[in-house]
Amino acid sequence: MKLSFLIIFFLILSGVTESAEQNTKSKEIRTYKHQESTKDVQTTADKEPDTPAPFQIQILEALRAIKDQIKSSSEQYDASQKSWNSPSVLIQIGLLVVGTFYTVFASLQWWAIRAGLRTDRPYLLIEKAEIFGIRGCDSMGGPTSDIAEYKSFNPYADFTFRNFGKGPALLNEAIIRLYTLKEIPKVDDFTDCKGVDIAQGAVGADSRWKLTTNDMRNVSGLFICEPDYEEFKKGTKTIFAWGRVQYKDVFQKPYRTVFCWELKQPQPVYYVVNQEPILTLDDFVRGPRTHNYAK
Repeated sequence: MKLSFLIIFFLILSGVTESAEQNTKSKEIRTYKHQESTKDVQTTADKEPDTPAPFQIQILEALRAIKDQIKSSSEQYDASQKSWNSPSVLIQIGLLVVGTFYTVFASLQWWAIRAGLRTDRPYLLIEKAEIFGIRGCDSMGGPTSDIAEYKSFNPYADFTFRNFGKGPALLNEAIIRLYTLKEIPKVDDFTDCKGVDIAQGAVGADSRWKLTTNDMRNVSGLFICEPDYEEFKKGTKTIFAWGRVQYKDVFQKPYRTVFCWELKQPQPVYYVVNQEPILTLDDFVRGPRTHNYAK
């Protein structure tokens, strides 16, 4: 009994020993094979070329360019985010705001000054109108109430303009005509008017300037001829003095004053003077409003 037990124990022990040896050998074989395979891989890697292919270089360069672009964009974005909060940028923004407010304030002030000056625009209006050279003279050289003979009938008109505005009037043009007409000239029709030399370039506020037809009395075609004089005596024609003055303000804005005056036709007054009637003259008066205005 004991002997058989010992034999069985010995056989079991020997089997365990053999299995352990086999396991050890298999491990050694696997380790060896793994080492061989590693050597083969290293040998294969060592056999590969050191210089990459051209397409690989292009791919690497493209990847590097994309990487650099992303990095540059990121840095710019970070810099822009930081710059808005930097003191220098805040100071520049403050200066810009102050400059904007100052510009707006200066513009408003300038427009207010211009508006004030606009209300103080010049106004050239006729203060006085006179006509001369239409009456005869008595033996003592004094004026008579009758109409002069044609030889001494050479009328002319003087217009005294006054600047009723507060700004100076810069004279630009002055045209005028005095003549006998059957009807009043058409509105804004200055075809027959003649220009006058403007010696005075500007008319200040509350100042005066005279416009006259005296220089035209000896100009052919401008003075009243004998037939016109006879029609005037008969009352079929009227003496008109009309014209236009153009001027500007200091801002070069144009204005004009239009005028038309008439010497009313003589009214017959009968009284005994050598048993002949005498025609007396009425005043020199302003025409209708359509022919007298200032703009």
